[in-house]
Amino acid sequence: MKMKRSHVIGVVSAVVMGAAGIGLIVKFFVDKPETPADKVTLWICLAEDVPHEFDVKVKDLGSFPNGVVCPVCGSEDVHRAMQCPECGHYIPTGLHGATPETCMFCGAELAGGKIDTFHSKGGH
Repeated sequence: MKMKRSHVIGVVSAVVMGAAGIGLIVKFFVDKPETPADKVTLWICLAEDVPHEFDVKVKDLGSFPNGVVCPVCGSEDVHRAMQCPECGHYIPTGLHGATPETCMFCGAELAGGKIDTFHSKGGH
């Protein structure tokens, strides 16, 4: 049995529209887009000889009424951090996102400046 061209076009159109509908459902309900509150902030604790690296989502920052504390040792000696592009370790940043000149772990040169110039207490 031969299908008419208009029937073939109708079937193909229905399949394409169905696939597009499934794609939209997956995009909006399964793969929810990240909201600003879901973004992760990087932190490093310098209270002990071996620094503790940890993440906190923006929406969870409010759960620290007296400021962020280290989840490993409970110290308040924590600092916002960035990730070293060479070794992947977290390194402390200064005020207003200032970065150090070198990574404290691998010594890689970073595009930052002297971090102590951004602090009133002489840096980290």
